[in-house]
Amino acid sequence: MDNIFAELLEKIAADRPRVIAIDGPAASGKSTIAELIATRFGSAVFHMDDFFLPPELKTPERLSEPGGNVDYERFKSEITDRLFLSQWLSFNKYNCQTDSLSPMEIELALPVVIEGSYCLHPLLRGVFDLKIFLDVSPDIQMRRVIQRGGLELSKRFQNEWIPLENVYFDELKIRELCDVIVDTSELY
Repeated sequence: MDNIFAELLEKIAADRPRVIAIDGPAASGKSTIAELIATRFGSAVFHMDDFFLPPELKTPERLSEPGGNVDYERFKSEITDRLFLSQWLSFNKYNCQTDSLSPMEIELALPVVIEGSYCLHPLLRGVFDLKIFLDVSPDIQMRRVIQRGGLELSKRFQNEWIPLENVYFDELKIRELCDVIVDTSELY
């Protein structure tokens, strides 16, 4: 494991945050660091990918809104509003391929990790004790996207999802409000 992630895990162990946000561009390593935290601390992890906006809500108005590509209202009502009300948290996971919701249940264990682009949307950000932004250079990002999903899917990232993320990051000043910023371009 790279030293920068080791330092981050030590900071978490020392500071003992209850809820951690990991935001940043696609293919910057958000899921990887969330998995490292979960492995080290036994954390519960929630993924913003499970809350993408379903097609019927993808209006031009909604998609022009910074962070509008995610169903942040559902995330708030199903996750952040209900954190720590009981030992288990039930929610509905969205599947993009089938355009359907599946019931899920996760046992809460500290620190709770919420990872994914859009997790620091203004409606959600009040719950976090530690806010991490993972960054990546555009060329490394595209290389990782192609490795992960192939050339055809990378075109959707490049033309559709990455521009939406960039509007969200820039207009809502997401990097600036984070406690820790890590550039993962050279890490893996």
